[in-house]
Amino acid sequence: MKKVLIFALVLVMAFSSLCISSFAKGETNYASGIAVDGPAYQEKYNGNLTDGQIGTNAYDNLWAGFYHNEDNADNNYDGITGVVVVDLGEKKNAIDSIEAHIWDAQGASGIASPSTIKAYASVDGEKYAYLGDLTFGAEAIDWATLTLETPVNAQYIKYEFVKADGGVFMFVSELAVYGTPDGTGTDASELVSDTEPEVSVVPDDESVPADESTPADESTPADESTPADTSAPANESTPADDDTSAPATSDTSSSTTEPENNNTVLWVVLGVVAAVVVVAIIVVVSKKKK
Repeated sequence: MKKVLIFALVLVMAFSSLCISSFAKGETNYASGIAVDGPAYQEKYNGNLTDGQIGTNAYDNLWAGFYHNEDNADNNYDGITGVVVVDLGEKKNAIDSIEAHIWDAQGASGIASPSTIKAYASVDGEKYAYLGDLTFGAEAIDWATLTLETPVNAQYIKYEFVKADGGVFMFVSELAVYGTPDGTGTDASELVSDTEPEVSVVPDDESVPADESTPADESTPADESTPADTSAPANESTPADDDTSAPATSDTSSSTTEPENNNTVLWVVLGVVAAVVVVAIIVVVSKKKK
């Protein structure tokens, strides 16, 4: 009887371990420390996107800002879409999680939210395979994540940020690309399709909000230099320092924490439940034999 019980417990533990390893994200962040040519607004809002430091509700250089305001010379995206490409240096194996830490401000203080973040992968940097859209976190400042059911091998990961209505900025503070170096995946070149997903276009008259969070002169900002007050830009072409517009639930300190893996927790719970069920069945069978 004891041997049967031990054998059953070993099976349950093996099943739980398999579930966790199958659904957990890759063990390595391939993008960590990689130099990224990302968005940058003048001398401010040009934060490092791969240094492990995530932004909070403070207007500082942990954030990198996409900016568009009609025909302003400071624009660094076209009002609809902003693009960041991460060159991992060489083809990396088994990429299974693509993530971006963003500010979903919904137009507050001139910061628009990305309506969609599309992810692409490429082996040569020319032909890209569309992988899917990132899913936004629950908080205003949170991780958006795409978990791939089938891991992919690639050297280049492209993020395409599609702007929602309102605001002149889109903010991102960190990018992450997880995979398993000794894992297996499908080369991105094998997934390239001739058809690309449609991009939601924001009407021209909605690309800049009418409220005072946008610059008074929408063609040329009154002062194109970095605002003297670094805590809150005096120039209205940058977000206003208004704590009431910032999410109350956001953490107020910088952090290097990574997004939680909900799949891991789910399968751990299922493994424990399975163990309890198996033990109960064994006990009942043993009593009947007696």
